[in-house]
Amino acid sequence: MKKFILAATFGFLFFLCTGCGASPEQIETLSVVNNPHDGLWQDADEVPFRFVLEQTWGVEDGPDEHLLSRIREIQVDDDGNIYILNNGAGELSSFNAQGGHRWTVGRIGEGPGEFHRVSSMIYDGSEHIFIFNQSGSRIDRFTLEGEYVDSHSTERFGHSSLRGVGMLNAETIVAKDSPSGIFGIEIVIISMKADWNLVTSYIIDQSGDLDIPAGLSSSLDVNVMDGFIVNSHLSKYLFEFRDSTGTVHSRVTRDIDKLVRPGTHVNGGLRVIALFGGMNTPIRLADTYYVATGFWPADHIDPDERAARLTDRSSPPERVEYESTIDLYNSKFELLYSWTTPDISHEDFRSIKGWDREGKIYVAMNTDFPQIGRFRVEVTPPRNQTR
Repeated sequence: MKKFILAATFGFLFFLCTGCGASPEQIETLSVVNNPHDGLWQDADEVPFRFVLEQTWGVEDGPDEHLLSRIREIQVDDDGNIYILNNGAGELSSFNAQGGHRWTVGRIGEGPGEFHRVSSMIYDGSEHIFIFNQSGSRIDRFTLEGEYVDSHSTERFGHSSLRGVGMLNAETIVAKDSPSGIFGIEIVIISMKADWNLVTSYIIDQSGDLDIPAGLSSSLDVNVMDGFIVNSHLSKYLFEFRDSTGTVHSRVTRDIDKLVRPGTHVNGGLRVIALFGGMNTPIRLADTYYVATGFWPADHIDPDERAARLTDRSSPPERVEYESTIDLYNSKFELLYSWTTPDISHEDFRSIKGWDREGKIYVAMNTDFPQIGRFRVEVTPPRNQTR
């Protein structure tokens, strides 16, 4: 009998980072930072940071080149130009920092310069955009002017479904895969020197004592911060900073027990995995602050029972109510403030799609049409408080 996999993600937020964060020396001095439930500024009379909209891209009605659909993700170069994967049209588009259209290339297809089932993209920090195309089985290289350069099959590295994470340096790509039968990921490091080759790979397995049904897996958020690979955890409030060999150099935690692991269920030939929130790895803001976003169920749930009920059409599960958080950290990764609100994301936007070297964030906005907004984050320490 043919087996099917049903995945319920419930709006989990994923994003990438290239070239942002503290230096390796700063991160190594962190060791282990165990934060309490409440931040140092939690008693502030008002939320001590705010998001200020600076620029938008995408229109409801206008020239075709300004219409966006099914925005997969974005990258931002050093000049503030943005690069948007528009999966709905199979296109890669670029706009300048003021909102002007620069170019659009590509179409739906499997040939050179064409897009189909794009999984992700990364920016090398200087000259190229890399598209993880064809469900992650091919890496396509484009210049910042939209010119197609070349393609490389990921099967030569032993993988056929890679997602780009970021760049360890100008010549080294970090990607990830989702091995079957675990809660975790495989980190894959690729060198672009000479004819491209696999440097190393290692698995981050967070399954613990759980017996994960074969054919199911659950990934986790990963990004790159100036030479370190940073990962979150699926069921704990935990960020880990690793080197290229997988060795953990430091950890950041918070005393909170609301995160819920994924649920699994097997019903004959039907296999189900359901995610119920989680934390995204931190983003570096201006003035060396960091924010981390995530969400979790507002009330206690049994993840496996909820996963089982997804297959029961006679008694579908009721909607899960969520809480979301935006947590602000200082340069030492000490928690300053946790802003918790109802639902799975901040009321002004759906999910963070990228950020730039100036610490500004780019989000999919809550509008009636696809639109990207650039926000700066203004931090105002409470009186008699410092960073």
